[in-house]
Amino acid sequence: MWHMVLALSMMSCADSANDSSRGRDADPVVRAVLRGLDVLDNDIDSTRTQLRAVSGLVAGTPVVNGDFADAAAIRVGDDLYAFSTNTADANIPAWRVHLNRVGADDLGDALPVLPAWAEPGFVWAPAAAKLSDGYVLYYSTRVAGTSMQCVSRATSATPAGPFVDDSAAPMVCQEDLGGTIDPSVVADLDGQRWLLFKNDGNCCGFETSIWSARLSEDGLEVIEPFHRLLAAEPGWEGNLIEGPSMLVDDHAAYLFYSANAWDSVNYAIGVARCDSPAGPCARITDGEPWLSSTRFARGPGGQEFFDALGSTWMIYHGWYRGDDVKAGAQRRLFVDLVEVGSDGPVRVGRGRAVGWIVAVVALIAATIEVIWWRRKRRRPSVPR
Repeated sequence: MWHMVLALSMMSCADSANDSSRGRDADPVVRAVLRGLDVLDNDIDSTRTQLRAVSGLVAGTPVVNGDFADAAAIRVGDDLYAFSTNTADANIPAWRVHLNRVGADDLGDALPVLPAWAEPGFVWAPAAAKLSDGYVLYYSTRVAGTSMQCVSRATSATPAGPFVDDSAAPMVCQEDLGGTIDPSVVADLDGQRWLLFKNDGNCCGFETSIWSARLSEDGLEVIEPFHRLLAAEPGWEGNLIEGPSMLVDDHAAYLFYSANAWDSVNYAIGVARCDSPAGPCARITDGEPWLSSTRFARGPGGQEFFDALGSTWMIYHGWYRGDDVKAGAQRRLFVDLVEVGSDGPVRVGRGRAVGWIVAVVALIAATIEVIWWRRKRRRPSVPR
């Protein structure tokens, strides 16, 4: 996972060099590049993943080449914390990536104990947020003794966890609409936090929609009424939408969502423009997805966002080429830059990544040459 951030650092370093207000060494991400050049784009063995940094960003291959679906990331100071849907060995796998030095910690299970009302094995799509006195982790889980998924929350004094869920019942559970899954947190321009979620209607023959609700000041409760932002449509969405996330700027709130069957190459990402996190919303992508299957990321979805170095980064999962819907296949983690223009959000894509990486590599090569030349001049001559 740390290779992902190292690659992000490379892409951002050239941009940082042009920002005189920050300076070349002001951001820990830049320092990570300078201290980690000897390990760029090497494969690193881990208990969970094989990580490939530069090739992932330039060629579009997985950045985390292992099981890391429905990921969310939160930056806290000089560290980045990432969480994902359950795997065989953790309810919520977690990593801490050090941005002020090369390296990362496998934090294991961020939620080692589920509340008594929840059933293990169905812990999906976490989202994290900073509170005034700690951190909160939202997640979907199955209500024991039923087939219904609902949203709960857990808290910790630190983003590393472990998070503790002391609830006696779900935080959000739209029982009359099939349940609730896929929480995501967004703040409006006034700093008010909102929770986005999906009613799990496809479990039981109901319509699926994306909803929002204001969060209480402590982040542990939702405040009614709920706002229905978008309902599933036929066509490329296949009458199924889920996995909401949102970007908010001075002009609009952009609702991203995943649609169609999650376990197929038809899964894709759409975008709607909203007046606010409470809506109303209208699709920007109507007749086709905003992001569909690419050469490597088949069936992309589960998109979330985090900020670093003045840029917005999108992480999302997909089936790796050749692994589509195979038994035992894992959803890998991919990353991209996103910018919001007058026509809405766009992926910056490979071209910008290549340009930034080439600029950084050229700068490094020039620096090494200067150092070599100076050392050569100081070296005493050796008689033949």
